[in-house]
Amino acid sequence: MLPAWLGAGTALQKVVEDGKQSELETMCRDWPFFSTRLGMLEMVFSKADLWLAEYYDQRLVKPELWELGAELRELLSNGIKVVLDIANDSHLMADLPWIAESIQLRNIYTDPLKRPAGRTAAPFTSGGRRR
Repeated sequence: MLPAWLGAGTALQKVVEDGKQSELETMCRDWPFFSTRLGMLEMVFSKADLWLAEYYDQRLVKPELWELGAELRELLSNGIKVVLDIANDSHLMADLPWIAESIQLRNIYTDPLKRPAGRTAAPFTSGGRRR
């Protein structure tokens, strides 16, 4: 399954590189559809956890595939940066701080559940059998 954000940052970065960042900024400011789309990307980005993704890679993925994980994490970081640049914001969810706070509060409860999953799933990553 591919993440919802995959490709969005790359496409937006291409438009910026083509010299059309001001057009994207205008679209963000004046077109509700586009600003809503960027807002949804910001929410997905806010829920992503680069540290946890790397943690899972190191425990559940074959070492020869770690480069792919690093590439995906870099795409995520670049996507966040371009969306922040277009929205002229310093951090994700700047215009909806209550949602950002809600995500941060949620993470307090869900993070401890995710980390042990990486340890308990590790023995079963070879086709459902213990390694």
